[in-house]
Amino acid sequence: MDTDTASTSDLELQTLGDRSAQTARSKSSDSDRIGLLPTHHQNSANVAIRKTHTLPFLQWLVHVASIIFATVILALCWGNVYFADLTRPNINSILNAFQFVARLHELIVSSSLVAMVLYHLRYELCVSNGLPLVYLPTPFQLSIPHMVLKRDFWSVTTAKDQSRRLYWFGAGVLVATILTALVGPSSAILILPQLKWWAVKHPFSGTDGFTYIGGTHDVLWPEFVDQSLVPEDCLGDSVAIRIPQHCPYANVVEISRWAQNALSQNAPPNITATTDANMLRYLTSSYNATSGYSVASTGMSDLSRDLGTIWLYGQRHNLSFARLGRPMLTLSSRDAGNPIMRPLVQVECGMPHNVQEDDSITLSFPSDNLRMGKDKPQVGQSMTQVVNTTLFANGGLPKVSYIDLSAEAGRPTLGALVGMTFTNPQLLFGPSFNDSYGRGLIPCTIASHWIPTTMARDPITDNVVTLDNPDPMGAVTSTALMQKARNISIDLSYAEVVNRYLGGITVLEFELQYLSYTQIQLDGNLSIPGYDGGWNEEWPWHVSTLLSLQLSDALARLNHDVSMLVYCKDCNDHPLNIPQTSYAQNIADLNNFNSIHAMPNDSAVSLPQNITKNPELYTPVQWRIEHFGYAWGFDRVTKILAATVIILHLVLLVAHLFIVVCVRQWRCDSWDNLVELLVLAMQSPPTAILRGTSTGIDDASTYADSVLIRGSDDLGISGNGEQRAAVMVITDPADRYQHQFRKLETNKKYL
Repeated sequence: MDTDTASTSDLELQTLGDRSAQTARSKSSDSDRIGLLPTHHQNSANVAIRKTHTLPFLQWLVHVASIIFATVILALCWGNVYFADLTRPNINSILNAFQFVARLHELIVSSSLVAMVLYHLRYELCVSNGLPLVYLPTPFQLSIPHMVLKRDFWSVTTAKDQSRRLYWFGAGVLVATILTALVGPSSAILILPQLKWWAVKHPFSGTDGFTYIGGTHDVLWPEFVDQSLVPEDCLGDSVAIRIPQHCPYANVVEISRWAQNALSQNAPPNITATTDANMLRYLTSSYNATSGYSVASTGMSDLSRDLGTIWLYGQRHNLSFARLGRPMLTLSSRDAGNPIMRPLVQVECGMPHNVQEDDSITLSFPSDNLRMGKDKPQVGQSMTQVVNTTLFANGGLPKVSYIDLSAEAGRPTLGALVGMTFTNPQLLFGPSFNDSYGRGLIPCTIASHWIPTTMARDPITDNVVTLDNPDPMGAVTSTALMQKARNISIDLSYAEVVNRYLGGITVLEFELQYLSYTQIQLDGNLSIPGYDGGWNEEWPWHVSTLLSLQLSDALARLNHDVSMLVYCKDCNDHPLNIPQTSYAQNIADLNNFNSIHAMPNDSAVSLPQNITKNPELYTPVQWRIEHFGYAWGFDRVTKILAATVIILHLVLLVAHLFIVVCVRQWRCDSWDNLVELLVLAMQSPPTAILRGTSTGIDDASTYADSVLIRGSDDLGISGNGEQRAAVMVITDPADRYQHQFRKLETNKKYL
């Protein structure tokens, strides 16, 4: 010990000795002297510490309440419990009430943290070797986060007592302060239910059934498409207004109307196509006008029909999902390797070429923008082919013909030649062109794919089938999606059926003619037929859009007669209430009560047995039912972080209760608020260690001085030898004068 420390200790020892002597001289008159003190209250002696494994009732209440609160909140979120629909009466008032509940939970957790820190603080002060002075008010400052940022808090690193318990307590205070700051928003995040789409468990009223499509994946989405896949009634001559919906060119009228509106109203190529069961699907194309590049896609017609039928079936049989406020029905595959597919068609067209001078020319078919799926990410070059122009050189009507470019492309690729008559041909073919009309030939490259998809319907809002990755351009630029794409090899026989003659004009020629009529009307000269050469950069993308729309819609109508079957094994909720039966039912017939019949397991020709014995002949799909409303769940990172805060408090609380009940079995009912600690400090003897601090603490090392609560050793503080007073001692734990004070005894009263 250096000279200054020795001098201070000697001075303190002298002061304490003088006070002890004075107390000894006046010991006989203690009672009279105490009675003469100017006091208004007489407080009786109390037990400071007890040997018990219990806590005060209020502490138990706070701890248990926080455990119950946390358990309920986490269980609700973990179970994705649905709370209410958006249309529930007084929903805003209910949500406001949840904010009060969140605030209550915050107060309970904060009180629990204060109780834990205060318990360990009193234990260190009374039983252990004390704590640094800076830790004394920490239980009552947990709600002040900047407390742990001050240099005073970290001054304990200079304390002479560098035991591990000191750092454990400091770490606990730091964690408790952080939890106190975070528990408020964490409670609100977890307690307030979130508005979004939530999955419905057991949506079919307990039916443990599966859905199958009657065909293999390769049959449903073939890689080779030819005329044999077209129904017989679609191969004869037809009139546009009487075309059956399952024919590949059934949407010719709607596409033609878009062609008419595209020029007059600058309408985007987004067409609503009607299918069976009053269901609608979008036929959409996105394009790059400067390069004549378009991409079109749409959902499968038969699956769109089934999405409508399953909803009608649920309404008729009052299934649980049909009673939801706002459900969402999603159809997807159960086999990730064989997903539900939809067609995606890319078309890139070049500028018109003059075909009136030569019978044959070498045309370059553009493909710079095409993405070819997993086989070739991108062609990136143009393909050339010698083309006979005789068919396209004469006549006023547009002409469309297909050729096979697979050999040039090295993959299944279709080419289209579109002949059109242009006015102002000099703007296309140069000023040396002398005629008033010019016949031009537009070369186009076509790449078709099947891409994975899911199909959904929001029946309360509309009757439209929606798709994931609805923007075709976004789908084709998705590397992950195109890696799963399957190329479609389209035979010329199928392409010619798509462009079939309808009343003396082919489908695509009929659609292109609408462009001519609209352009003539816009020019105001009805006597001049043809396409204005001044619009030279627009014609390639108009043509590419028509081709992509028509071909993708045609592919979506393949396999129109394929059945989607609902199969249920040993079900108790058969529509005819026949218990323990297995049945399979075509979804298209679900709305007809007479067509639903049970199929016993012992039937040799039953459809359920056929599905069981020959699963390779069927494609399994699954229904996902969601409803829009308020629910609890762990669907966001913020909720996981909030749950981490609550769980961390639970871990600390369980550890604390284990220490209290099983390890220490110690309890202190005194000094549970800041006022009592101040009173204890005021009635304790002064110490020379804190000399010069009455107006503030300049030396940060002062905060590291140890504080203890001890019983006085008859130094004028106690009233008699039987009942000593508890005092707050600020000293160095290694100080040789610490023997003047004794540790508090259990179950003993102190003044």
